[in-house]
Amino acid sequence: MPLTPVEIQQVELKHSANGYDCAEADRLIEEFATGYEALWLERIELQERVKALERRLARSRRRHTVAAGLLLAVLVAGALVLWLRWNEGTTEIAARPTLRGPDTPVVGQTAGADAAADREAASVSADAIPPANDATPPTSARLVLRATRGDSWLSVRVGSETGELLYEGTLAPGRTLRFVRNRLWLRVGEPANLDVRLNGEPAKGFPRSTADVVVTPRGLSNVSLG
Repeated sequence: MPLTPVEIQQVELKHSANGYDCAEADRLIEEFATGYEALWLERIELQERVKALERRLARSRRRHTVAAGLLLAVLVAGALVLWLRWNEGTTEIAARPTLRGPDTPVVGQTAGADAAADREAASVSADAIPPANDATPPTSARLVLRATRGDSWLSVRVGSETGELLYEGTLAPGRTLRFVRNRLWLRVGEPANLDVRLNGEPAKGFPRSTADVVVTPRGLSNVSLG
């Protein structure tokens, strides 16, 4: 069994006529060699285990780096899609009622009931269908300003000249601004360079020179030309 450090410190060799007992010295040397060999082998084994752990750690770090890169790419792509949708604006689709034709089957009705319903539908006058222009008027002004022919300086506020400032600066060609409010006040420079739409339609009465404009859901008003 290998000697411990404490046992080595307490070793006392036996004396013989010619000095230390050779057999005793040989036994101690053999024990020292055995202990040192075991320690050396254990050291080599530990080094191999450390190298294996380092290789596993490196592979784990590479996997985490790839995963983080993929997550970042997904986040950037999502942000880009949201930005593009915000720039394009939302398309509003008005739902229209679908009239049932005389040949449309209805589950649960008999043939006689179908015929009676068809005759009733056929007798409905075209005057009973409300015209499209009777739709409820908008309650908010949806204003879209797009610079198409050159720069245009803009100051946009809520309600009046002293209202909350929404935008102030020069709108460069190709850029678009969108606002949704009950009432907007604008001061416009070079308005002829703008394409203006209100509630999805071209704005009527927009000035052609520097002016202050009040925008409501019903249209443009209080235009003071500069």
